[in-house]
Amino acid sequence: RSASMWASCSMVLPYSRQRLWTARITSPSQTRTVSSEAKTSAMIIGSLPFLVGTGLFFINPDYMNPLFHTTTGNILIAFGLFWMSCGIFVMKIMINFKV
Repeated sequence: RSASMWASCSMVLPYSRQRLWTARITSPSQTRTVSSEAKTSAMIIGSLPFLVGTGLFFINPDYMNPLFHTTTGNILIAFGLFWMSCGIFVMKIMINFKV
């Protein structure tokens, strides 16, 4: 019984070594792919509020005027820019890793 156990272990070890070697070979390319997908998603997420705001400004300027011409609107813009920059900074930290 123990001889068959060692025989099955000796058959499994080369397979798992080969699988580990293959995983090490494909890992950098997969890492680059996932990293580029994350960078693209971060760019889309980061630019979306500015694109929507610009679109709203051109479609209906009266709707966006209080945001630019009142003190409360200017404070809201400042808070929005601050939190957008914090979010972009966090996304940049999460995405940038060595391959």
